[in-house]
Amino acid sequence: MGLSLNIAGRPIFSWPAFIIPAYEWTILWAGLSAAFGMIALNGLPQLYHPVFNAPNFRSGATTDKFFLCLEAADPKFSVTETRAFLEQFQVVSVVEVDH
Repeated sequence: MGLSLNIAGRPIFSWPAFIIPAYEWTILWAGLSAAFGMIALNGLPQLYHPVFNAPNFRSGATTDKFFLCLEAADPKFSVTETRAFLEQFQVVSVVEVDH
């Protein structure tokens, strides 16, 4: 066992020396827990979605276009009214994708 010098009469394992690392570890784990919890609750990463089967998705979505996906979970949703509403904006195409 090595020789340790006790300078100024301090205790070898003093509790104030552990306060700052404990606080830093608390902040680290709180941040990581919040980030991973948010990712899990948002359902990410989503490796598959039915919109991936839409025509022109592979060629356009990753280069110079964007896709708008409307999911029909609302009981007041009407396919014909929604299609007519979207087509008034001079879109390239309106496509219905099956689940």
